[in-house]
Amino acid sequence: MWLDVIKAIGADYYFVCDNKWLEHKVLKSCFFPNRDIKFISSFGKNRIHNAENLYTGNWKNATYAHLTPFYHAKQNGYENFWSIDADDTFFLMNADRTALALKYAQNYALDSRMDIISLDMWLSRTCGRHWSFGVTYVDAGRVDYTEIFDNIGSRAWMGSYNDIEEIFNLDWFFTYLRDKKEINVGSFYVEGCWFVHFGNFISNPIYSWINYWESGKIHYPILESVYNNEEIGCLNIADKIFSIDVGASKEEGMKILENRVCKSRYFKKKQHKLFNNETFANNRDFFRI
Repeated sequence: MWLDVIKAIGADYYFVCDNKWLEHKVLKSCFFPNRDIKFISSFGKNRIHNAENLYTGNWKNATYAHLTPFYHAKQNGYENFWSIDADDTFFLMNADRTALALKYAQNYALDSRMDIISLDMWLSRTCGRHWSFGVTYVDAGRVDYTEIFDNIGSRAWMGSYNDIEEIFNLDWFFTYLRDKKEINVGSFYVEGCWFVHFGNFISNPIYSWINYWESGKIHYPILESVYNNEEIGCLNIADKIFSIDVGASKEEGMKILENRVCKSRYFKKKQHKLFNNETFANNRDFFRI
């Protein structure tokens, strides 16, 4: 999905990947817009100083991976970029619509002088407390982020959130920068859009989910309808989140979920016949040739 979006935007891209087996799997499994496929490894301690003050627990590798685009951008003179967790985020919109939504978010960030803006993945989920990476636009020309990272001399900043969190990562550090007004941090969502944060939706429904934003609410259907808990399954969208309207719909989202995500799309004719579902997850308009 993200490669399709990159093609629609006409952007360049890099994979931050530290696992050769995964690199091979990406090359084997994905359809690329061109042959200019670039993998870079996470920058290590020799290039990123004081990173140990930006995380606790098992967030070490993810922290170095999330920091890498900032250092890579500075090294190569990129004044802005998107940092995307492409392994587990998925908009249930077609590529052109998703590309348009990202362009709207980027334009809003520029017009509002936002230093960094990210999709509403955790902000509404935590009632405005926790900003996070995931699908994030970074204006690297306005802020020297690497200088901020290199000058974090301790983990004292984590004390601001000891009442609500035990393990910290770079998302929490940017939440801290937001709360201390060190930089201008924003968020956006796409009205009517369905979105997937992959994981085990049944056993871990808070940390992995399907959601959609609609009429001032964010809905988590598994919590709302399977667990039958509307209190945590339907929340108000947090304050000061920029709303983007690109004509997303539940109908489009469900077609993409069914035909590009659901594994029933791999059924053979006899399996479709066995389960009497010849039309389910069998729309060839969504299949690759």
